[in-house]
Amino acid sequence: MAKILLVEDNSNYRKYMQNLLLQNGHSVDSVAGPIEGLEYFELNEYDLVISDLLMEAMDGVKFLSFIKRRNSKIPTMILTGNPSDTTQLQALDIYVDKYLSKDIK
Repeated sequence: MAKILLVEDNSNYRKYMQNLLLQNGHSVDSVAGPIEGLEYFELNEYDLVISDLLMEAMDGVKFLSFIKRRNSKIPTMILTGNPSDTTQLQALDIYVDKYLSKDIK
């Protein structure tokens, strides 16, 4: 199926999402932060990039804006435990394809 880059700083949620994606037949590279995510993106080809919104080094909107500059056609998704209209509008401004609230486990 799809090759996915997952960028999530919460290790428990990252493992949960990685397992869910793997169970559905996807290939997943999962990393803990946006800097590592950018490095992986430069070295590999992905069908989808999924990012957490709130991360230490930079937020998901800024991270995905770098991704979209490198490849404007790649589908992107932001997951957040704290959705807001402001961040959703910021995500739409950089053409993020999906902005979703996390299913906290």
